[in-house]
Amino acid sequence: MHKFRTKLDELEIVQPLSHASYLINLASPDDELWNKSIEAMVIEWQRAEQLGLIGVVVHPGAFVSSNEQAGLLRIRKALPKIYKLAKPKSSFLLLENTAGQGSCLGWNMEQLGYLLEESGADLKVGVCIDSCHAHSAGYDLSTPAGLKKLIAEGTQYNVLEHVRAIHLNDSKREAGSRVDRHEHIGFGTLTLEGIQRFRSYAPRVIGKQVSVSF
Repeated sequence: MHKFRTKLDELEIVQPLSHASYLINLASPDDELWNKSIEAMVIEWQRAEQLGLIGVVVHPGAFVSSNEQAGLLRIRKALPKIYKLAKPKSSFLLLENTAGQGSCLGWNMEQLGYLLEESGADLKVGVCIDSCHAHSAGYDLSTPAGLKKLIAEGTQYNVLEHVRAIHLNDSKREAGSRVDRHEHIGFGTLTLEGIQRFRSYAPRVIGKQVSVSF
């Protein structure tokens, strides 16, 4: 723990985050997998707390063989269970928006807002916005209009107030493709101008300092 914090100071890394295992699926319709996902998420969150991280990022989940509404309900049911078992004092669980590929949930602001309705700050649940995922999900961040749409819906569904981290990524695929494929910044369909616009504008709209990673 001491060595980890010392190295962060040496490298001038502030507001460090972790990312949970991709095997975790809080929307799984399979009870055994759902319970194992809850157990794994508790461990991830406790580890983040022990390391003094500001949060641990996780993809909300995929409904697989059920349906969108059933999957969202599974996630909402899982979050308070995880909080009760993890007992975090400072670290947050951050739901990351997805590209909406396959049956992945949390790809639009409405879904994220729904997941936050019964959790949010009271259960130390926040949001991480990934620019590539948002772009692929249909918020065309290569244009000012696309960013305004993201901000407008994020405000409408009370998501922006919960944003605590940003993943700044470009996308190989076009806006609205619903395909999650990252590209080196400035070489993808967000364009360098779109990346710069998102990078400079989003934190100011959110209204607080956020963790930004690439």
